[in-house]
Amino acid sequence: MDNGTVLELASLPQRHPIGDMFLRRHGPDLIVRLSIDPVSLPPGTTTCDIRVDRQSRMSKGQSTQHLCVIGWNDLADCSREFCLHTHEGVPERDATEGAAIVVMALLIHELEGATVLKAIDIGDGGDYLIQFGDATDQSLVEVSGVRKDVTGVRSRSRLVEKKDQVLSKSPTSYASVTTFSHSKAQTPHSYLHFVEKERKKPTGRKRGKRK
Repeated sequence: MDNGTVLELASLPQRHPIGDMFLRRHGPDLIVRLSIDPVSLPPGTTTCDIRVDRQSRMSKGQSTQHLCVIGWNDLADCSREFCLHTHEGVPERDATEGAAIVVMALLIHELEGATVLKAIDIGDGGDYLIQFGDATDQSLVEVSGVRKDVTGVRSRSRLVEKKDQVLSKSPTSYASVTTFSHSKAQTPHSYLHFVEKERKKPTGRKRGKRK
């Protein structure tokens, strides 16, 4: 995603079975977080860069850096005024989480080829069930959002927390943490990490000494 391709919010219904819900319920939250608060872009701007630290399930734990572009063009119901009005009726924490969910939905489809099938009940380890092509190839993803983190420490700590949380119920999962004003650069940043439980090494039996 370093080729300038714009990930449009309007594409969510084509990316996921529940993409229309993501767009209608959380689209305004993301537009506010990427263009009004805490990131402030000139009125009329309809795209925002976001830096992504990715650990794919194919990379064996190695991180790769991506510069992605998220856009909100051709959305009749998501004007700046509408988004601000909607934002006023949503608690700050909920708005940040909703915006982070949309970032996850765009990135996990574009970068990992996964579709989000449904939400997971609280206590089951993750937030959403995802699938990779084959119906038998499924996993979980845990999502979290941070509005502002000047040092980046809070974001990294949240990532570790979410990795541990999602692995408590699934041997392989994803953790997605998006910070909308990250470090001194004050630019949006997202972690999208595949995580896997470490396999315990088999312990061999000690043989007794022959007499």
